[in-house]
Amino acid sequence: MDNHEIILAWQEAFCLRTCPPDKIFNEKDMNVRKHIQACPFCRERSKEAEPEWSSLGDKILEYFPLPDSQSRIAPGQVWTISEKLAGWQGDKHYNPPQVLVYDLTDEYVVQAVQIYGDTALMGPDDVLLGEFGFAETWNTYALNRNDLGNFIGSVGERHLQRTKERIEKKDFKHIDENSTLYQFRLLELETGSFFSSQSISGLLPQTPSAQLTELFPSGETVNQVLEEKYPRGETAVAEDPLLALALFQLPQEKLNMAASSTGDIHPVNWVKTGSGDLSITGSGARIILNKYREGTILVSGTLNDQIPHTCDFLAWWSTFSGHRIPARETDLDSDTGEFDVEIVDVSREEYENGNVILLVLEQKDD
Repeated sequence: MDNHEIILAWQEAFCLRTCPPDKIFNEKDMNVRKHIQACPFCRERSKEAEPEWSSLGDKILEYFPLPDSQSRIAPGQVWTISEKLAGWQGDKHYNPPQVLVYDLTDEYVVQAVQIYGDTALMGPDDVLLGEFGFAETWNTYALNRNDLGNFIGSVGERHLQRTKERIEKKDFKHIDENSTLYQFRLLELETGSFFSSQSISGLLPQTPSAQLTELFPSGETVNQVLEEKYPRGETAVAEDPLLALALFQLPQEKLNMAASSTGDIHPVNWVKTGSGDLSITGSGARIILNKYREGTILVSGTLNDQIPHTCDFLAWWSTFSGHRIPARETDLDSDTGEFDVEIVDVSREEYENGNVILLVLEQKDD
């Protein structure tokens, strides 16, 4: 049976990690109302004219000192995760935890262990960090350096080494699933996952499709650019900017032999994006399979031009009546140029009165 101190500490942790701060709570928007329905603590909080916990920041400062200034990141430092990553997930508003940087992966990434201030919730495998609370050695993750917020201070070398040794050992002790400590650790893992997944996703290279739709969010914005760059071309009405690119017809003088629609060669728009701009080259593909069976179209072939290893390959089935159905799956071998396309939920009539539209998106080096 958990003692009263641990239960109260767990309730405090739950509020610190998942209850919105006053500036958000007082807005009472849809997310806050949804949170109040799920959170018994905030239901009481909403009834108070002058809440005793008027700011979650005050609660945090009970455990943690005010931040100092620091520009150089190094192992042994304690930081908050940046406020910019805080936000809603379901009915919880995740607030940034503090972390101890225990290693530097490269110039962009740090390895961090989450820390908590109330030692009443310490358990097996946790490492005491003096005034900073304790390190949750079972809760580590990578972070983008730019997602560290305020520098709080530094732990001693002995604390750092003990933490690293415990992390590397890994054979963490079992925790009773019916205990308050187990619930606390689930909360901490959820919190770490919420912030680390956002932070690392920011380091992943943006795909050409994502880059283009960020620059040109609608088919209309794409068509405006195309009309300026290729005034003799022919645009098509489409909400999807990628589909607008696929449907665009270059002027005849911009087409090369590979892009002609004669014989077995199917025209393909080859789009290059980069530096806030785009350009289209007419290319072509040799179709070797175009088959319909029970609502599914299978198209296979080979692109005529050399394929860069970082490109997106997209496809639609376009009917003569103007209905465009995106492919459920596309596969392109960048070494051979061979591709396969699968388009589903197509009627026999749509298949017999339509054709495949292909698009290659390549990201230029800036």
